[in-house]
Amino acid sequence: MPATPTRKRRVEFQPRDELGPTAERRQHQDFRTTNGVTRVVTGVEILRQADDIDDDAQDAAYRWLCEFVWSQHGYLEYRNPRDPDGLKNDAISWNLTRAKVGKRIQMISEKLGPRAHVRLEMLLVQEMSFSRIGAAIWPGMLRQNAAQRAQAQCALVLAELPDAYRRVREIERREEEARAQKKVLVPELHA
Repeated sequence: MPATPTRKRRVEFQPRDELGPTAERRQHQDFRTTNGVTRVVTGVEILRQADDIDDDAQDAAYRWLCEFVWSQHGYLEYRNPRDPDGLKNDAISWNLTRAKVGKRIQMISEKLGPRAHVRLEMLLVQEMSFSRIGAAIWPGMLRQNAAQRAQAQCALVLAELPDAYRRVREIERREEEARAQKKVLVPELHA
């Protein structure tokens, strides 16, 4: 059987000016362009611009998101060099630290409550708009009222998040001190 000549497929790339969200996606979300890069305006940014939350709440929201993604999916997008969680490059240390972060997320969820945790997941992980959050939680309510209620509740949850982190850090510090006191020092035996 004679070999059939293969045609190379021509691939055309969009010029840089045309890169960005599709027309369908633009209809459903807000976008901002900074230095030629188009990004989705998140609910946290909307709340911050409206002065519903402060910088601490915005930082805590970003930290919560990074830790949630790390604990659930195993990759870390952000690393604060001042954070005391030491990271090493071996798999055991990585997974132990990942488990510690997962425990922290669970403790914060327990401090804030399950409804607050759901709001955080919807707002930060799923990047839902306030109208989508409102429609999901209160399907029978008017869309505008549900969106306003969702925005208010998300602002309250985010305002409580920095304090929840402080309380969890205090608990972790006390647990660490208790472990340090329980350590038994064994004197070295010289042969």
